[in-house]
Amino acid sequence: MAIIKAVLKLANLRVKFGWDVPPALLSFAAPCSYIALGTMGILLWYSMPVPCAASYAASYGLLLIIFKIQVVMLGVSQDSTGTI
Repeated sequence: MAIIKAVLKLANLRVKFGWDVPPALLSFAAPCSYIALGTMGILLWYSMPVPCAASYAASYGLLLIIFKIQVVMLGVSQDSTGTI
């Protein structure tokens, strides 16, 4: 979000075009990223075959647990944004 604001500040749209990006549009980026990342995580988790999940859990067990926690958290944040 800070990067987007910095780029918009550098672009100086008010001077060049006479308008600025409304703050409502800037706040729209976070819920959209939650929806995209949550959906991709759920699809990845759903489409992972059992042998792949077993070998992944044996090699990188903690990373798999963190991935599952993140998917659940993004799913909850998707639901709480009210955009779905």
